[in-house]
Amino acid sequence: MAKASCTQEWIEAFVYVDVNARNIPISNGRAEYTVRRIALGARHAFTVLTSNDFVDSGGGGSVSSEFFWPSNPRWQFLPGRDTLPPGIVLPTGECSDGSGGDTDAGTDRAALVAFYNTTGGANWTNRTNWLSDAPVGQWHGVTTDASGRVTELDIEENGLTGPIPPELAMLSDLTHLSLWGNGLTGNIPAWVGPLSNLEVLWLADNQLTGQIPADLARLTNLTHLNLSDNELTEGPIPVWLGSLANLEQLNLASTSCTGTIPSELTDLTNLTYLSLGNNQLDGTIPSQLGNLSNMGRLYLTSNQLTGPIPSELGNLSNLERLALDTNQLEGAIPSQLGMLIGLEQLWLHNNRLTGNIPAELGDLVNLTIIRLAGNQLTGCVPLGLQRVAENDFDDLGLPFCSQ
Repeated sequence: MAKASCTQEWIEAFVYVDVNARNIPISNGRAEYTVRRIALGARHAFTVLTSNDFVDSGGGGSVSSEFFWPSNPRWQFLPGRDTLPPGIVLPTGECSDGSGGDTDAGTDRAALVAFYNTTGGANWTNRTNWLSDAPVGQWHGVTTDASGRVTELDIEENGLTGPIPPELAMLSDLTHLSLWGNGLTGNIPAWVGPLSNLEVLWLADNQLTGQIPADLARLTNLTHLNLSDNELTEGPIPVWLGSLANLEQLNLASTSCTGTIPSELTDLTNLTYLSLGNNQLDGTIPSQLGNLSNMGRLYLTSNQLTGPIPSELGNLSNLERLALDTNQLEGAIPSQLGMLIGLEQLWLHNNRLTGNIPAELGDLVNLTIIRLAGNQLTGCVPLGLQRVAENDFDDLGLPFCSQ
């Protein structure tokens, strides 16, 4: 679409309208049309309709395009809605005050209003200050920077419903998007990909469907990604996740993942937390996971993993919790796990492990939980494990070693 020039007549036409009116007739002498407020409180968000299509009484009307009217003024079309009716030309992102960028605090407010309306804001548990005249930084769950741009949207366990609206793509300074514990539906939005400043994306515990969009591979600044406990389509773990070099926490538990654990994940050297539990993963545990020296918590529970427990996991000197239970792992428990001096929880139950319990596990003085039952272990329980408060030794049916 051709970029329109920035003309004073267009600026005046929109600056001097009554922004409190719902339907506003506008004419620049060449074309007549109507701007319509998308929602109450969205003072800078309008829908453009041709005058012939629009019906004042509220019936029908074909939406020709939607755009935001920031207050500086600058213009920015919503993604995929950049086609105007014949005879209508609007300034776009190139028509600006020279300060750079296509969005501003006014755009952010309009995006939040659309988010509120789309996700059933009237029924939220906490909607403090939403749609009020208070600065958006005082709206529940919203954080802004010194210029009033939205940097964090953290609205968890708040009764949100419906899809995540594309208007949030306008929050170009967003670093945190956390909407876990709600009733959101629809796909994980691909438009999140262009939010290049995003560091935290938490959409866990909703009712999201579809696949994990490949557009998320563009989030090179992402440090935390949590999509767990949704209703995603069965499919393999995307290998492009291994390109998110800054990722520190990755949680894909209960997301219907199938296939093997991609070796590309072992390139994420900053990982401190990896949870892939409660899926349908098969194959073996990659031994290269032992190279992730920053790993503090590794959860692979409740899959269909086979083969031995890699001895290389003993190299994870910062590991505090290791959950490999409820799989089909075979062979002996590696004695190298006794090198995990900071380990607090060890979950190996309900596998097909055989042989003796390594004596080295008795040296894990920080252990508070250990689960070993549901295997075919033999011999005795190392005496040092007597101090572990939570255990399943009664179900294990083995005596303690004499020394």
